[in-house]
Amino acid sequence: MQQRHKLLADMSPLALVLDQGGHSTRAMVFDENGALVAQASIPVNTVIKQAGWIEQDAVELVASLQSVLLQVADQLGRRCSDVQSAALIVQRSSLVAWDKLSHTILSPVLSWQDTRNSEWLEKILTDNRDSIRQSTGLYPNAHYGASKIRWLLDHLPAVNSAAEKRSLCIAPLASFLHQQLTGVSEPVVDAVIASRTMLTDIAATSWSTALLDLFGIPAAILPEIKPSLANYGVIRLGDCHVPLRLLGGDQSFFAMSHGDMFNSDAVFINAGTGAFIQQKTQPALVPDKLLCSALCVVENNSGAIIVAEGTVNAAATALDWLWKRIGFVFSAEDWNLAIGQAVSEPASVPYFINRITASGSPDWLPAGESCFSMDSSSALQAVAVLESIVFALQRNLDCLAVVQPCKKIIVSGGLSTLGIFCQRISDLAEKPVWRSDDVEACARGAAMQLLPKTAGQQKYHHYMPQVNLHLKQRYTQWSTAMDQLARPV
Repeated sequence: MQQRHKLLADMSPLALVLDQGGHSTRAMVFDENGALVAQASIPVNTVIKQAGWIEQDAVELVASLQSVLLQVADQLGRRCSDVQSAALIVQRSSLVAWDKLSHTILSPVLSWQDTRNSEWLEKILTDNRDSIRQSTGLYPNAHYGASKIRWLLDHLPAVNSAAEKRSLCIAPLASFLHQQLTGVSEPVVDAVIASRTMLTDIAATSWSTALLDLFGIPAAILPEIKPSLANYGVIRLGDCHVPLRLLGGDQSFFAMSHGDMFNSDAVFINAGTGAFIQQKTQPALVPDKLLCSALCVVENNSGAIIVAEGTVNAAATALDWLWKRIGFVFSAEDWNLAIGQAVSEPASVPYFINRITASGSPDWLPAGESCFSMDSSSALQAVAVLESIVFALQRNLDCLAVVQPCKKIIVSGGLSTLGIFCQRISDLAEKPVWRSDDVEACARGAAMQLLPKTAGQQKYHHYMPQVNLHLKQRYTQWSTAMDQLARPV
């Protein structure tokens, strides 16, 4: 009898999630009870060429996906045939150009953090900011695809040559990776990722003629838009062909991974390469400086899930910047020593103005020089950089609280494994913080769209707010400095 139960368990349906992010590419296979039965990860590079110019290598990203697929196929063995469906989730605003007939890559991947064409965009926005905001739900800025597409058209001869041959495609990275993995002849993209180009109305499954005309972008170079859940072809996994049923943004699913807790009473933060903050709400309640984002678009645009969303563009990226600056990466012991020094010498802790990339919401400052408010040790600089991420999140929480106060904050992602990070969020917001032990919240949320039971029983560590007057003083000082930077000249 016990052997029979094991055989039945081994035949249970599985879901594969491919997650291509800024720091790594991951493959995870979930069973219907939410358990991870196979996983693989490989680091990928992001290059900051200069302020606002942030790139990745498309060849490296494709190779990383193929590598993790081989690794999980080897782990699964004969169970590859139990994988019923797959999802591909990708950074939403990264963009690349390629020849859709030969599949030749024509540009670097312009990262979601890249804002190189911001000056050009500002001229367009002078008379059009409010109308773009109303139709797209985005706070118009150069992170989104429209200005990146225009830059590639205006600066790369290979791109223009392909356009003349009518074989050019400039599209979100997800569209390129999808075509590479499935071999489909015509590029496609899902409606959520398409919306991050600033070329569609909220949750629309077609390109906006008015927005294309405004930015001077021909519809012929863009992929077809499909709902998030659709028939996206097949992915090879070992000797099996797995239907790809979901294409979407990597940050579109982390809040959904928490099941019934995904409601307006909670704010959700996912902190990795960047940090993203979401709260389920009605479009009319989204604060002006935040984003009105669709997370998942279904057939015929019925029942799209909408959140108010904020972004902190350099989260783990900011710590990477510091590790490069000081020449080593902090261990757990280093963090403990840094926390101890911050507690014993609170007046010596600087605040950090983080402009490694453009700041994100709600200030939307362009990339620029990052600096500490005063000289300090490497330990206190690490505390300051981490607190700058907390401060930027609180800036977004302050916006949300005006229209829809929350009762708790749920945190996930790689940075959430640092207790100092979660405790400072709780102390500053004066709200309980629940840290999910599942650092793959985005992937789990995507898997739940394929196998609804994969939420499983997540475990949470709770942080209760403590009185931290020095932290609040630094936040006030940091906020004053940000206000001065954001003030029009």
